[in-house]
Amino acid sequence: MSHNHHDGHCSHESNDNDHEHDHGTSDLGPNDNLFSHIDRANVVALNATREGSVAVKPWDQRNNEEAFLESDADDQLILRIPFTGSIKLRSLLLKTGPGDQTPTKVALFSNQPSMDFNDVSDKVPVQEFEIPQDRNVAEYVVKYV
Repeated sequence: MSHNHHDGHCSHESNDNDHEHDHGTSDLGPNDNLFSHIDRANVVALNATREGSVAVKPWDQRNNEEAFLESDADDQLILRIPFTGSIKLRSLLLKTGPGDQTPTKVALFSNQPSMDFNDVSDKVPVQEFEIPQDRNVAEYVVKYV
């Protein structure tokens, strides 16, 4: 089953780039990672089998497939990731599962204190990404808004 993940709710800036994703993460590392700026205690996942915080991993755990997030009802999830302050979000790293468990799309919404599935259908995302069926960690460059 494919999953549509809705992510974001943050203040962000980045460089505009025509390339939407990069399958290599060789230029990234702990220095570029915002893990320490995520308010993990308040990460929320709607329609999920686990707490949303399992989807937010430190750099050295990015390939760990034991902790994952999946829908408990249908093919949609909302994942709200709050930050502890203002940040500059340049990209999103996403590790997907086997083909039938990979989301087909990720939609980012910025500065939304709370959202549910009704809100998502009424709002325009800041950016959307089509997700290939691949088990690698992929980087999705976020546009400047």
